[in-house]
Amino acid sequence: MKLKKIGLAIFLIIAFLILSFVVGMGTLFAIGTVCDGMVSHDSETIVEPVVSSDQVVIEKVNYQIAYKEVDTLDRVTYLVKLDKRIIAAQDLKDVAEDIVKTDAKGQGYTTMFFFFYGPSDYVMTFYTLGTLKYAPYGEMGNHLKARSDYSNFEFFDGIVVIYGSENLPSEKEFEIYGAIYENYDKLGWDFEKEAEMGFREYSDYREETVWNAVASQYGITTEEVQEIYMNVSCAEADHQKFE
Repeated sequence: MKLKKIGLAIFLIIAFLILSFVVGMGTLFAIGTVCDGMVSHDSETIVEPVVSSDQVVIEKVNYQIAYKEVDTLDRVTYLVKLDKRIIAAQDLKDVAEDIVKTDAKGQGYTTMFFFFYGPSDYVMTFYTLGTLKYAPYGEMGNHLKARSDYSNFEFFDGIVVIYGSENLPSEKEFEIYGAIYENYDKLGWDFEKEAEMGFREYSDYREETVWNAVASQYGITTEEVQEIYMNVSCAEADHQKFE
């Protein structure tokens, strides 16, 4: 994947903006209707951690850097998987601070972007647990003012995704949910076929192709794939800002 020119962080933001076209307009309308009023803020559920030999252990959560990319301005993007689904804003900040002290130490990055994901999530899409930025004086555009030891860096624009414990999908369901987006990525977008079929018909074709691929991959029906997609979409409870 060659994203050097625009940077992975920008790519992920753009990807989020076009998700409505990727998954099909009909599906999104259905999600909005079904999920309305289903938000929960109970966060007492304990999620069984995922054990991995290359995970880094800190006080509250384990994490794993799933992907890292540095652009031509020495801005680094970290895609980080956590071993828990139910987390707090401080967990994200703790993980980011640990990465700064370890992986980023001595690298001279000018800005850092952190995108956080759950144990079973597909990471090459928009964040599922939260995001955080780290830059000189806590502002974008200050990369030329960066000190190599990060002494003038501050965290900013933090967002944590709060999941409710009531009716929380299993990690297998989150995995299948991620597989949907992974299969969309693999399928790509055929502009010639779109021109031939028309946008709506082509979007429906892509959606059906992905449903069938995921169903075959996990040995379930397409109806079950759609149900899991809806359940996971509705499970995302709230986005909370923090610094």
